Amino acid sequence: MTVQPEYPDGVKTPTELHAEQLADPDITPIETDVAVETGPQPVKTVAVELPTGKTVNVPMMSEWRQSALNAMQAGDFDTWAELVLAETDWDAWDEWRDQDPKLGESQAFFRAVGKATGEAAAGNRASRRQFARTQRR
Repeated sequence: MTVQPEYPDGVKTPTELHAEQLADPDITPIETDVAVETGPQPVKTVAVELPTGKTVNVPMMSEWRQSALNAMQAGDFDTWAELVLAETDWDAWDEWRDQDPKLGESQAFFRAVGKATGEAAAGNRASRRQFARTQRR
């Protein structure tokens, strides 16, 4: 339940005051120096070759959304392509979908992306330690 404040007779509510200010031609808005973002900023990309031989521009890993990194690490490469490639180059995403790369091709592609960007996608170190521990047994 919303309770409206009661104003004494003759006192205007904030809504009434605002309506009067909007209707008054003598009141001009205050101009301020505010930086306005004019649209999407350019994203730095690197050219990486798909297994089909077509070169696509892939954004730097630091530009990827967390969900894209998670998809890549989980092996959901189609979701990764939709989140990363489609955001900067629709044709590259179409090429990825049409190609339907094999697992080895996808892994080679991501190694090439890491090499081209100089960035490495962080993996799950705990699982690597677990793997090494079980290998010794």
